[in-house]
Amino acid sequence: TDKLRAALKALRQRRADLDAAQTALEEERQTSQRLREQLEASTLRGGTGQLRVQASQSPQMAAIHSQMDELTKAKSGLEESNKALQSELFSARTELRDAAADLDASKAALSRTRAELDEARMASVSLEAEAKALRAKLSTASGELEEARKARASLASSAEALQSS
Repeated sequence: TDKLRAALKALRQRRADLDAAQTALEEERQTSQRLREQLEASTLRGGTGQLRVQASQSPQMAAIHSQMDELTKAKSGLEESNKALQSELFSARTELRDAAADLDASKAALSRTRAELDEARMASVSLEAEAKALRAKLSTASGELEEARKARASLASSAEALQSS
């Protein structure tokens, strides 16, 4: 998101620069138009050839043409920068969408894993309870077996005593 914010900020700055260059270009065009109108007005009054030569050779007109060329180049450069920044912004948005999709997938996987873990914990608790119950049964069975052995030993003794008599 920082990359996206930086791209947006740069895009806004480029847009402001482009607007300023456009305004300056328009002002220069208006100045050029006024000079042309003055030249045409002078032409209508006479002295056409000489005024035209003077106007085209005047440093002011040359400077205006030079500035217009520079502003046109600057505008083209800003438009190219604007396109590049828009492309970068599009890429950043695409990356952000992909990251959001990956995050959603990870959250879903985490949720499934938590559910499986909860099921495993419940199964573990259930198995522990069964093991405890089986230990209790084993303990009871061991006690009964011990009593049965004692009873058998007692019966064996009684049987020997009867046989000896």
